[in-house]
Amino acid sequence: MKESEFVDWLVKSGRQGNSAKSVVSRVRRIEDVYPDLDSRIEDNSIETLLNVFTYTKKDEAKRRAPLHKIEIDGNPYTGTQSLRNALTQYIEFRRAYKVGTSEMCGYMTSDTESGTISTASCDIYKIDEFRGWMSEYGNLKKSSAGSYIAYLKALGRYITGLEYVYSSLREDNTALAFDILEKVDEKLSALLSSLSVSSEMKKDLNNWRSAVRKYVDFLQDEIEVIPDEEELEELSAAIPQTLETYRSGLEYMEVGDTIEYTLDELKKNFAFRLSTQNRMSNDKDIFYPISIIRKLFCYSQHNGKKTATPNRDYDWFKNWIDDYAGEIQVLLNGKSYQLSDIRALLLYPATENVYIRVPDVNGDLWVYTETADGKTEPLKATGIRKIHIDHTPLMAQVLTDNISLIPAIDTLSKEIKATAKTNRIDLKPANFGKISKILFADEKYVDGQLLPLIPALKEELDLLRKKCTLTLMQASHNLRKK
Repeated sequence: MKESEFVDWLVKSGRQGNSAKSVVSRVRRIEDVYPDLDSRIEDNSIETLLNVFTYTKKDEAKRRAPLHKIEIDGNPYTGTQSLRNALTQYIEFRRAYKVGTSEMCGYMTSDTESGTISTASCDIYKIDEFRGWMSEYGNLKKSSAGSYIAYLKALGRYITGLEYVYSSLREDNTALAFDILEKVDEKLSALLSSLSVSSEMKKDLNNWRSAVRKYVDFLQDEIEVIPDEEELEELSAAIPQTLETYRSGLEYMEVGDTIEYTLDELKKNFAFRLSTQNRMSNDKDIFYPISIIRKLFCYSQHNGKKTATPNRDYDWFKNWIDDYAGEIQVLLNGKSYQLSDIRALLLYPATENVYIRVPDVNGDLWVYTETADGKTEPLKATGIRKIHIDHTPLMAQVLTDNISLIPAIDTLSKEIKATAKTNRIDLKPANFGKISKILFADEKYVDGQLLPLIPALKEELDLLRKKCTLTLMQASHNLRKK
């Protein structure tokens, strides 16, 4: 076993020193019983050995002995999973390591941090821009920014297929990229909540999830096109097999396991959704193109830094969305709370029950949902994506009823309609991303025609916010309501 190189690879991949040593120790235990791991990897017989470390919950329930010959002091399922994870990482290290060049996946032994990427799964879209964004907007030191990048690369080795995020972004398929990243976040949250995952492994999972969320923040600020919520819904329905790898890690969950989302995590998740919920009025005379408005505010602030009149337009928009998310109503049996009033939301995947935890109340409170026919019943969900945000009354109706009071949004709607017609794009919210890219391709047009709308847009967004109530709703009922 290439022990020192393996430790170095683990640390550069985002593992803490003690965690890396524990992984190496497990691999050493395996090699003591099953020698010549390197030879097994080179001649591809290692897969046979890896199968020996397969041990399921059903095996545990039936009290079957593990297939391997390594003595485990404690739970056989958890112990075998730890050994298998360690062996899997060593296999990945050996296959990434190139003898003679000392090159490892995502890293060179030189001091060049952005060295050649040797495998697709370690690639990160706009890595240098991501690093610069963390320094400029996140006020992170160079070493901290480097850690987030290392965590992302490590996650790319742990979750097979994460490279599709980066290839999708390069191919301008932002909807697929965001959909996968959200599912990865949900999977990591499930694993962090599972009783079957060791506390040591949870340190890495937490680091990886933090890196995913930081990367999503960067993409929201820097990407040219943010997908519409309807586009994400269509994508999930159209290609479930492609995304099955990224479903929540429910196979690790046991009865009684809880996935907990803190208030900050909920607000961030729902704020992203609110900034992608494009809507159209019933007769399509006027739109609620929130993702395009978000892009306009972002463009204004970033370009303002290059002029003598800097502004905080994008900060205003993010604060507006964040405050709006805090006003989301969470229904209980007979009463409700605003999202900003709760401490946490808890999901029980085994039973699909959803609860909230609030200050000054003992015990957890069962969340309810309005149904498509206007009644209420306990909300059921296996993951955070199964909980929708409902506008009451529907935003389409609010737009139609108040068209005379929102002239800036009306003007922007006309620009969207004209762009769609000129470019022969089907006019629907799921295509707002394509339209947005065309709108912002001409900076002179944006500067002259769209930026002057911002002061009025701020007032009109506040008006629409007062006209609508947002409520958490079970996805199945909300889709029927639409």
